[in-house]
Amino acid sequence: MAPVVEFRTGVDDKLAYAARWLRVASARGACIRVLGPADALKSLDRALWVDDPQDFVVHAWARDAQRVPGLARTGIWLGGDIPDELVGIERIVELVSNAPDDAQAGRQRWKAYQQRGLAPAHRKAEA
Repeated sequence: MAPVVEFRTGVDDKLAYAARWLRVASARGACIRVLGPADALKSLDRALWVDDPQDFVVHAWARDAQRVPGLARTGIWLGGDIPDELVGIERIVELVSNAPDDAQAGRQRWKAYQQRGLAPAHRKAEA
């Protein structure tokens, strides 16, 4: 089955939005792989650790999955390569800000999904 692809546009602060979204998803028991530029993932890692110590989100780096005992139970994974095949992936959520370069990159990713035979959906991000 092909994954559901959803673009959330108008995201003012992608880091804060992703951290909030991951807190909710984690509380619901979701298993998520977060992909993106290394610097963004490092910032997200810090945000999930320190933004609210009472609301810590259990997460790990994908590169540590095989070498650290017990990580297999972790539901949120940071990093890893974007797979060529989307087998086993149920849902993809793309965050797109209003910045012109990010919006343009989002449009390119939208077209790439369409070329793969997927039908992305659009959703305006909530504040």
